[in-house]
Amino acid sequence: MKKSYILLALTIGLFTGCINDDEPTEEQSSVLILMVDYDTNFFQAGAAIFTPKVDVEFSELPVNVDLQEPSNDLNGSVSLTLTSTNVQLFNGEISEQGDANIFAPEFIGPGGFFMLVDEMPYPTSLVVDDIDGPYTESFETTWEAINKLNIIDIYLEENALFGRYLYKPSEDVPENWKWIIVLYDQ
Repeated sequence: MKKSYILLALTIGLFTGCINDDEPTEEQSSVLILMVDYDTNFFQAGAAIFTPKVDVEFSELPVNVDLQEPSNDLNGSVSLTLTSTNVQLFNGEISEQGDANIFAPEFIGPGGFFMLVDEMPYPTSLVVDDIDGPYTESFETTWEAINKLNIIDIYLEENALFGRYLYKPSEDVPENWKWIIVLYDQ
């Protein structure tokens, strides 16, 4: 019995001794996806996605749009992909009914975000890329929906790239349109 305890202790010591906490972990970049209602300018939800860090420093948001129009009574879709890592950032349905069925990312509601006491003023030097744009609407209006989110302040401090995409589940149902705001901290 005593030999069993000694053998168990040696085995545990061998396994824990082989664990190397000094190994470098893979660096990551983060992407924040926010959804704002187009009509009401109300912040609806958000999600954070972590991607492998790349060695390229981007000056514009590296996002690709893949749009599959509805055809033959089948719904279409729109997908936003971070081109540097090929990570899907957003995937939503397009249909004649205009239902805003969103498949990715997994959003959390506004209650899952820390809010600042005071609103942040619009950064005059902020550059916002119009993904699949240009859009005629000023981003300052959309800014009002997200300017109290603590996480926005963090991304601003990190000099993240900002972009926006106007998700239209249907051209004919504008009350379901959403701004998809993308913040990329490389």
